[in-house]
Amino acid sequence: MCATDFSWPTALPPGTASEIASAGEVDSIFPPGAGALAGSECVNEGPHKFEAGTPNIAGFIGLGVAVDYLESLGLDHVEARESELLAHFTEELNKIDGLRIFGTTPDKAAVVSFLIEGAHAHDLATLLDLEGVAIRSGQHCAHPLLQYYGVAATCRASLAFYNTHAEIERFIAALNKVRKLLG
Repeated sequence: MCATDFSWPTALPPGTASEIASAGEVDSIFPPGAGALAGSECVNEGPHKFEAGTPNIAGFIGLGVAVDYLESLGLDHVEARESELLAHFTEELNKIDGLRIFGTTPDKAAVVSFLIEGAHAHDLATLLDLEGVAIRSGQHCAHPLLQYYGVAATCRASLAFYNTHAEIERFIAALNKVRKLLG
């Protein structure tokens, strides 16, 4: 099987994802009748089984422009910048008592999932939002992994090459404030 996934939801707008696979590969991954039209009178085969409506034409045009932009910056430059920001962010997060980071593998993407002991992820996200800091909270399509860790949800902060060290400091200040509010 040689299917390839592309997902750019946090890299740049418009947040488009796709999968490239042959019809045979798709049918071997998902049985006939699976997909957007499951249970209907009309069941398509191959990749068409996942097309429930108009393809995301604007999204893929935007994705092409985003890829061109990233390539113009230089993917090595983008990766180096995100690694630098991630190192700073992780260092600052590790200074917060009771904070647990999930996933610390070397050379990881600039995305950090975390929790603060005694606080629910949704409460943290809501209170950070009131401080002007946007993060995601929930299971992030990783239900089995969160079950493995024994947690219901995590917070997730994503960094990109356009973020700044000042924004990291602002995030940490807001997180410390929220932590104090929650006791």
